[in-house]
Amino acid sequence: MCVLASAADSLPDGDLLDQTGREALVNHVHIEDELAQTDSSFVAGQAMRYTRGLAENLASAFPGDGFDVVLAIGDSPVVRFYRLRVNEPPWITTDLEAYKHEAVLVLTVG
Repeated sequence: MCVLASAADSLPDGDLLDQTGREALVNHVHIEDELAQTDSSFVAGQAMRYTRGLAENLASAFPGDGFDVVLAIGDSPVVRFYRLRVNEPPWITTDLEAYKHEAVLVLTVG
């Protein structure tokens, strides 16, 4: 389910990624790239709004399916999402404290 399929052409060849990894790689947005204003607090606020809205839209559009929506704020906020699969581990580690150079928020829906 590569929602942002226009980016799928840039995926590496081979079996380096499982389906979850491919989705996490393709289904992401660099929030700052989408905004005219680059004030860090404004961008962070928009990233939070986008993350919540995306989670709500996924829950509504795909009832019964599980997704992780991940907001990572380091140099620039990035929001990504992927479907949760029984046969594959989540893309993001459950130990969010392991991310030393960025703040990470995970919203699990479904």
